[in-house]
Amino acid sequence: MAAFTSLANAIEKTSFPMELLGKWSPELVNCAADFSYFDPTSGYSATRNMVITEKRIQFWESSGNLVSIIKSGDNYVANLEMFEEDLSWIENQTFVLSNEGSKLSRVSKGFESNYYRCKK
Repeated sequence: MAAFTSLANAIEKTSFPMELLGKWSPELVNCAADFSYFDPTSGYSATRNMVITEKRIQFWESSGNLVSIIKSGDNYVANLEMFEEDLSWIENQTFVLSNEGSKLSRVSKGFESNYYRCKK
């Protein structure tokens, strides 16, 4: 029976899991701001915010459609078709959610970004 459980966890899904959905920001102070928000005097900016819906991931200047996602241990590995201006590409991004669900790490192209869950 344990083999079935492990296999079931490795099956590809075609939507982001509920625990990853929502708006995320590297700085909690920018959670309420739109993507275009930038204050040059304070340096606060919402341009690094991220929104995850069932089938998409949205950033300030780019977005991606979810092709598939696999849960592997504490990691979610998403295969995404990304778009930015006239460019499109396929990439894998890894997401690791904290135990309490309030922090999310995202690894894309070898770079790690850390986010806080924004309140609704």
